[in-house]
Amino acid sequence: MFCTNCGNKLSDDARFCTNCGQAVNLVEPGTSPVNTQPQYQQNQFQQNQFQQPLNQPETARMVLQTQRKYSMMKMTACYIVFMQDRLVLAHLSKELQKRESDRMSQEIKASGKGFFKGSAAMMSFWADYYKKYYNMSSQQILAEDPENIVIHYSSISQLLFHAYYTDMSSDGSQQSTGGKLNISLAGGETIKFTHTIGSDRSVRDTLTELLGARLKYKR
Repeated sequence: MFCTNCGNKLSDDARFCTNCGQAVNLVEPGTSPVNTQPQYQQNQFQQNQFQQPLNQPETARMVLQTQRKYSMMKMTACYIVFMQDRLVLAHLSKELQKRESDRMSQEIKASGKGFFKGSAAMMSFWADYYKKYYNMSSQQILAEDPENIVIHYSSISQLLFHAYYTDMSSDGSQQSTGGKLNISLAGGETIKFTHTIGSDRSVRDTLTELLGARLKYKR
C-alpha cells in the first residue's frame, strides 16, 4: 500500500503516512471509499498535505534560525520555513548535522583546501545553511528528517515574536531580553522557540502579511 499524497510505501495496517502525515482511508471489503476532511490525529500540529498540489511549486517567503525548546534542558536547532499558506519546522538533529558536516569535509578535502581555508569554508557553509530551504518544497523538507512537520496558518491562533535585545548595564555586564517565538495552536498547544533575531522591519512585515491579526510582535 502506498500513500496517495506523497507515494511513500506503507504497511497494510497503517493509518497515517510516516513521511507526510496524510491520513490513510481504510476501506472495508464491499464498501466504497468515503471522502472525508482530514482530522487532527496524535499530534495536533502535524498537518496533512492535502491543501498543496504536488505539482504546484512552493517558495519560502522567509527562513528563521531558532532553537526549539522542549524543556529547560532540551533544545534542538530548528529552521522555521515560512511559506504562503504554511510553515515548516526543519529540525537540525545531531545526526543530520554530523551527516552534513561529514559531507562538507569530504568536499573540502577533495578541493585541496588547507586547514585555514577549509575551516573558513566550513564556517561559511553553516552560516549560509538556511538558504537551501528557499529552494525546497515542504515535501522535500519533510523527507529530510522524520521530526520535520508542517503547520498550516489556519491552525495557528497566535504567533508571538519577541525580538532579541541586548543592553549594557551600569556595572558593565551585558544583559539580553526577548529572543522568543511561540506558536499557539487552535487546539491549545504551544510550540516554543528561542532565537537571537533583533527587531527587524522585514521580519515583522512578512509575519504580518502571512498571519495578520494573529501576530503578536514585541520589540
